[in-house]
Amino acid sequence: MNKLTKEQEEIFNVWKEYGHEGDFETCMDSYQGYYKNLYEFGAEMMESCYDIPEHLASYIDYEKFGRDLIKGGDYWEDKGHYFSNHI
Repeated sequence: MNKLTKEQEEIFNVWKEYGHEGDFETCMDSYQGYYKNLYEFGAEMMESCYDIPEHLASYIDYEKFGRDLIKGGDYWEDKGHYFSNHI
């Protein structure tokens, strides 16, 4: 495997610190991205999973949706890095 970039090392270290085992490829399969807050994460997940009509988008509480995804155990976050528990 090629040498990891500084950003990739940070992602992999967060993943390992959370108690996960495996290689970098497994980590990246789980990795959803870096988000500044639950609102950004929730908005991205909602938009990637559902076709929301534009006229309804302003009614969605993306922060609560993101929080529910974390609390429900489907995803986890550390230092702004979001990972899926379903890999």
